[in-house]
Amino acid sequence: MAQSVLEAMQAELGRNEVKAPFDGIIDRVPVEVGSSVMAGGEVATILKLDPVIARGEVSERDLRYIKIGDEANVRLVNDQKVTGTVRYISRDASSQTRTFRVEVAIPNADGSIPAGMTAEIALSAQPTDAIMLPRSVVTLGDKGDLGIRAVGKDSKVAFFPIDLVDDTPNGLVLGGIPDDARIIVAGQELVKEGDLVKPVEADQATINKLIGEATAGTQ
Repeated sequence: MAQSVLEAMQAELGRNEVKAPFDGIIDRVPVEVGSSVMAGGEVATILKLDPVIARGEVSERDLRYIKIGDEANVRLVNDQKVTGTVRYISRDASSQTRTFRVEVAIPNADGSIPAGMTAEIALSAQPTDAIMLPRSVVTLGDKGDLGIRAVGKDSKVAFFPIDLVDDTPNGLVLGGIPDDARIIVAGQELVKEGDLVKPVEADQATINKLIGEATAGTQ
């Protein structure tokens, strides 16, 4: 009888031993020696800082350009620059911002990067051929697609749907346009795909005007 009581008391004592679920740094202990703690109550805050996780948001337009495992550059608020790896990309957009949460794991074996620091994340995508054009050259195709009209070698109007790479204050960065495309910069709304035209090269004044539109606001 005494043996079973002893074993029960030892088992109860074993349940009172607090074990951390992972290795880390004890950051805060809100209780004192001798204090009573309710079951499930907080006894310590433990931080696991290797890796440290940087969290940010990616726009729905840029989501397709990144993937798990991509390298990311992170600049901390103290101007320290570190490199990490994308470990998580949410597939559910925020209802408020229409952005997607991204997490970057940063090696931090020495614990030099504390938790909770403000950081700026730079994600690199695969390079793509693109050109910056003023918004005025963008138009709608017969099927309602956004794109540009150009004149082919046969002097016929062709429509090229665009891939919007970036929307900057200086103009639109567009992909999907052939290198040799002769883009119609004036009168594109007056023609349609397949029309035979007699193209006229833009004069310098028109070119200067377009350059001014594409670089408006640049210092």
